Amino acid sequence: MTDEQAFFKDKDIELGLYEKLKARVLELWPSAQLLVQRTQVSFYDPHLFLAVSFARPLPKAQMPGCFILATIGLPNPITSTRITRTVRISAKRYTCHIIIKSSDEIDEQLLAMIAFSHEMVNLRR
Repeated sequence: MTDEQAFFKDKDIELGLYEKLKARVLELWPSAQLLVQRTQVSFYDPHLFLAVSFARPLPKAQMPGCFILATIGLPNPITSTRITRTVRISAKRYTCHIIIKSSDEIDEQLLAMIAFSHEMVNLRR
């Protein structure tokens, strides 16, 4: 069993969502490295630009049954109905949380937001 399979143990639907997201991300950034941690899978190229987790940005009652959470870092908050929650972590750093509950949501709009995060974290260094 791989680290990714262990992370998604007993979460087959979520694993499917993650695998599709991972494939799309690695198409765009084949040099990206993955780090499976206890609470999230982090994508680096070379800096952290995407994290996938099961964190709940909303109260449990408002969350879908099966989902993955994509978290991106940006220098400014962006407005999108896809972003569930934005948190200011410092003067020019925000984390944006995006709930993914179906494979249809792994689309060009989501990938554009991830691409913006990728670009911004690598410009900042």
